[in-house]
Amino acid sequence: HMEDKFNMENFVQMKMDSLMAFAVHAPIETCLHLVNEIGENVSLGTRLEALTVLGGMAQELSGLSELRNRQELQSKQRESQLPNNVDEIAMSSKLQRSLNLYNNPNVSSRSNDLEESPQSTSNVSKTRRWRRPRTTTITVTNRFGPIAAQMMYSLFAFISRTKSEESIWGGPLGEKFLSEFLRTLSIMLDCSRTYPGNSVHVMAQDLFELAWSFHDAQSSEVRYAVLAAMGTSISLVPVEFLMRVGHFIGEGDISSEWISFLEKCGFSDPDTDCRALALMIIGTIAETDHNRIS
Repeated sequence: HMEDKFNMENFVQMKMDSLMAFAVHAPIETCLHLVNEIGENVSLGTRLEALTVLGGMAQELSGLSELRNRQELQSKQRESQLPNNVDEIAMSSKLQRSLNLYNNPNVSSRSNDLEESPQSTSNVSKTRRWRRPRTTTITVTNRFGPIAAQMMYSLFAFISRTKSEESIWGGPLGEKFLSEFLRTLSIMLDCSRTYPGNSVHVMAQDLFELAWSFHDAQSSEVRYAVLAAMGTSISLVPVEFLMRVGHFIGEGDISSEWISFLEKCGFSDPDTDCRALALMIIGTIAETDHNRIS
């Protein structure tokens, strides 16, 4: 990646913006180039930058970034349309006397409003009845879905090809890279969930099995990434997959090695974030099993 040879202001941000712009317009080429780059003799920072670009590109192409921005804009527009005296309560004088609120400054008398013109009364009534304006449904196009498999499996192929290389995966730096690697795959899978087709289910199964292979990592950061990948995958894998590998046993009972792992993490993991995430995944599994039976 580019280096700041001229001490430019905001160089890092401009560099990432440039990489993202290039990635969005040529996603496949960018992905293949970055995957090759992270396998070379480069620093951990460069590898993490490459993963950041890949994850950000998936979110941008999927429309999640646009959806988030439009929802925030819509929320601000709704807030700006609310009346300034939203905390003031309007009720009839009779009700005020019954509740001993006749002199309460936060309560206005509805009878005062009736002295205004009929048109004004109608507007006030409508404002009170429909305090929040109706919102329109926001839709976006998922452009990441059609290329999700090609991008994800380039990363799967990379880890399969380099898994024995200590310079990439060994030591604390390797643990950091592995945690971000799994996190990037989880982001990609989540960004492809709205695209129709069966490929997302296959990718979810492969990510689940890859994450499970690192479940016994000593690093809490890696364990959290494993849990995040498993949680993302579980919501997308078919029930048949869980049943085939023996995850559902008996009449609604769930029994497997990875369920035991989740329970152990949920109740005894030394990391608070890992415990919370494991318990959330257990709840999702229990709900899935209940829906399967019913």
